[in-house]
Amino acid sequence: MVEMDVFGAERTAASGADTGLAALLLNAAEQGIIATDLDGRIVVWNRFAEVMYGWTAAEVIGRSIIEVTPTLTTADQARSIMSALRRGDSWRGEFEVQRKDGSTFTAMVVNSPIIRGDELVGVVGLSIDVSERLASQAALRESEERFRTMADNLPLLIWQHDSAGRQEWVNATFCSFFGVSRHQMRAERWQMLTHPDDGRQYGRDFLAAVAERRPFHGEVRVRHADGQWRWLESWGSPRIGPDGVFLGYVGTSADVTERKLAQLTLNAAAAINAFRTRLADVLESLTDPAQIAAGAARTLARHLRAGRVRYLEIDEHVEYATVLAEHCPDLPGLRTRHPLDDYGADRMTAFRAGQPVVVDAAGPESPAGFGAGAYVVVPVVRQNRPVAAVAVHDLEPRSWVPDDLTLITDAAERTWAAIRKAAEEQARHDRHARAQLVVDVLSTLERHHTVAAQVQALTDVLVPRVADYATVEAPGEDDFLLALTHRDHEKAQILRRLRTEHRLGAGQPDSLHAAAAGTAQLLSIAPDMIAEYARYSPDATQLLARLGTRSHLAVPLALSDAKSGALMIGLSEPGRAPYRPDDLAFFEDLARRIGVVLMSAHIRQREHDIAVRLQRSMLPDRVESHPHLGIEARYRAGDELLEVGGDWYDTFAWPDGRIGVVIGDVAGHTMDAAIIMGRLRAVTAAFVPHTPADPAAVLDALEEYACGPSGAELVSAVCVIIDPRSGVLTYSSAGHPPPLVLAPGRPPQRLEHARAPAIYRYHDDRDTRRRPRAEITLEPGALIVMYSDGLIERRRTTLTAGIARLETVAAGLTARTLPAVADGIVARMTDDSPTDDDIVLVCLRYTPPGQDTGSPRSADPRDGEPHPHPG
Repeated sequence: MVEMDVFGAERTAASGADTGLAALLLNAAEQGIIATDLDGRIVVWNRFAEVMYGWTAAEVIGRSIIEVTPTLTTADQARSIMSALRRGDSWRGEFEVQRKDGSTFTAMVVNSPIIRGDELVGVVGLSIDVSERLASQAALRESEERFRTMADNLPLLIWQHDSAGRQEWVNATFCSFFGVSRHQMRAERWQMLTHPDDGRQYGRDFLAAVAERRPFHGEVRVRHADGQWRWLESWGSPRIGPDGVFLGYVGTSADVTERKLAQLTLNAAAAINAFRTRLADVLESLTDPAQIAAGAARTLARHLRAGRVRYLEIDEHVEYATVLAEHCPDLPGLRTRHPLDDYGADRMTAFRAGQPVVVDAAGPESPAGFGAGAYVVVPVVRQNRPVAAVAVHDLEPRSWVPDDLTLITDAAERTWAAIRKAAEEQARHDRHARAQLVVDVLSTLERHHTVAAQVQALTDVLVPRVADYATVEAPGEDDFLLALTHRDHEKAQILRRLRTEHRLGAGQPDSLHAAAAGTAQLLSIAPDMIAEYARYSPDATQLLARLGTRSHLAVPLALSDAKSGALMIGLSEPGRAPYRPDDLAFFEDLARRIGVVLMSAHIRQREHDIAVRLQRSMLPDRVESHPHLGIEARYRAGDELLEVGGDWYDTFAWPDGRIGVVIGDVAGHTMDAAIIMGRLRAVTAAFVPHTPADPAAVLDALEEYACGPSGAELVSAVCVIIDPRSGVLTYSSAGHPPPLVLAPGRPPQRLEHARAPAIYRYHDDRDTRRRPRAEITLEPGALIVMYSDGLIERRRTTLTAGIARLETVAAGLTARTLPAVADGIVARMTDDSPTDDDIVLVCLRYTPPGQDTGSPRSADPRDGEPHPHPG
C-alpha cells in the first residue's frame, strides 16, 4: 500500500523538498510507474513509463489512463482489480497494452491502492514489459512440445527430471519398456523398477550429479515389462533456461542387456581362463598328492567364493569318501572318511552313475552336519565308476550356474590327473627310497654282530628317516623292550614309559602281542589308540597325547628260531604323511628280510658263546700267589661273533720262589687260533718246570714248539720273571706290546729294552740269533701291567696312542686295591663298551719282605670275578 499526498494537499517548503526527492526516485526506477485518481486521471508518469509507452509526462498528466494506454482487460478483470484495491490489497497480473504509436506489448502490472486516512483516493501501478520473456517461454514450450513429440517416436528411453531430481516426464518408449503410464512415473517412483543389488547406488549417484549440476552416467538392472531383469545404460545432462536458471535434467537410457551379457560372458571366460592358469600353476608347483589336492581346493574355493571345498577319494565299492584335502577358511582341514550317502542316498544314486549332484538349497537336512546351504559334488569317472570327486559347499542357498559346474568339473579332472601323475612319480621315488632303505638297513645290521646291537641299530637307522620313533619288542619275554629310538629326547622318555609301564595285554586290540604273533597293524588315526588306552589307564592316555602319535604300524619280526617279536614305528610330526597300506606291506617284507639277518646273528652269537666258553676253558683256573707279589688277571672275549682270538696268559713258580708271567697272542681270530693258543699254553706249562728261570729261555722254548708241525705261523709273547725276595724283574719280548711299571711317585716306565720280533715260523735266522733279555729292580709298591693288544687297539687310533692312554688310566688307579686296579683298567680302556678283539690283562704289585701286604686277592680270569687265595 502506498500513501501519497498528491491529491489537493497544501504544499509547504518542506513538502516541496520531499516532493522533489520523490520525483528523483520515481524517475530513477527501471519500471514504468503510473499513478491515477479514482476517476482514472493520470497524476504521476515517470521517465521509464515515457520510454515504455512512448508518451511524455506532459502529454498524459490529467488525461484518462484508458485513453492513453488502452488495455485488453475485461470488465471482470477491472472489477477484480478495484475490489482488491478497496480492500487495501495489491493486484498483480499481465495483459496487453498499447503504445502511443499503436503497437502493443504484454505488461506485467502491479497495482497498489493510494490511501489518505482510511479512504482510497487513487491507484499507483508498476509496469514491466515482459513480451520478450513470454516470447522465449512460448518458444521453449513449443520446443519442448516438438522434443517430446519427437522423443515419443525414438527407440531410446527419454526422461526429464526437475531441479530437485524428481522425475516429471518420460517418453512413450519408456512407458512401453516398463509397462507403465507417464502418470505413474512421477517423482521417485522410477526407483521401484531397479534391481535391489545395484538400484540404490545408481539412485545415489544420480542425486549426487543433480546436486553438483554435472553430467550423469550409470548402469543399472531394471525389471522389464515381461518381468525379466534387463541392463540399462543412462546418460543425463543438466537443463539450463534462457535466463541461466537450472531447470533439471534430461536424459536417455538404452537397453544394453545383450552387450552386457556378452561382456559378462567375456569377463567370465577371462576369469575362468585366469582360474585355469592359477590352477595349472598350483598343480605344476607341487609334487605331494595331498598338497596338490589342498592347493586345488584352496584355489577353487577362492574363485567361487565358496564356504568349503573338498577333494574326495572314492573307494572301489563307491560307498565311502576319504577327504584327501579340504579348504575351509575358518576351520582346519581334516583327513576323514565318511559314507557317500551322507550327501543323500537318493542323490548318490545319480553320483554313482557318474552324474554331478547339484543342490541349490539343502535346507535344514544339511548332509553329514556340514552346515551346507547349497552344495555340488562332481565325480571323476574312470572305468565306469567314480574314483574321486570335488565337493563344493556354501553356507547359504546358492543358484549354481552352468559355468560353475563346468569349472568344478574341469578342476576335478585336472586335479585328479595331477594327483595321479604325482602319485606315480611318488611311487617311483618310494620304490627307489625303499630299495635304498633296504640296502641301508641290511648293510647297517651286517656291521653289528649281536642281535642286541642289530635291533638298536635298526631303530636308529629308521628314525627319523621313515619314522619319528621306533621300537623292537618281544612281548612274550621278561626283557621285552629290546630297542627304542625317538627323534626327540624328552619324548623318548615318554615312549619308554608307555612301552614299559602301560603295555596293552595280549588280548587287547592293537596290542603288540598280535603283531608278534603274525598280525600286522596299521593305525592312522591317533584318537583310536587314545580311546583304547583310556579304557584302562588315564595316565597312559595323557602320555600318548603328549607323544602326539598320528600314525602307527607294527609288523612281525623274527628274533630267533624260538623268539618272536615286533617292529613298531610311528609318526608324530604334523608335516609327515600318515602310513598307508602299501607302507605296511613294505615294512612286513623288510621285517622278513631283517629276521633272516637277526636269525643269522643269533646263530653266530650262539656259536660264538660256545667258542668263548671253549676258549675260557683253556685259560688257567687260577694264578700263582706269593706273599710279596699280588697278581690279578682278567680276560674279556671280543664281541665280534665267531672271532674268538688266540690271546692267552699263564703264571708259573720256580723252586727258588721266583714267579713268572707270560702273555701271548696267536695271530688270527678263528677257532684254529684258539686251538693253537690252547696247545701253546699247555706246552708252556709242561716245559717251564724244566727251563731255567730266564724269560728269554721261556720264549725260546715257546718258539721251538710254535714253529713245529702243530704250531702257529705268527705269535707275539712277553715273559716277565720276578724274584719277590730281591724285587729284581727280568723280561723278554717277542713282538708284544711292552709291559708297564708304575712305581710310587715316578712316571710310568715301559719295558721295551729286550724286544725281538714276533715268533714267526719262517724266520731264516731262528737258529743263530740270541733272544734279548733285560732286568730292572722294582721299588716297593710298584705296579706291573701286562696286556694284549686288544686292550689298547681301537679303530682310528694308533697303538702308541693306546699305550699312552693305558699309562694315564693305570696311573690314576695305583692307589686302589689290585682287583680294583684290574677292573678299573678294563672298564676305562673299553669305556664299558663292546670291543672287537679279546682282552688279556695281568696286574702285579710288588711288596718287599717286612712290609704289610694287606689282603692279596687272586682272580679267576675266565669270568673276571675275584677269588681269595692264600698269602
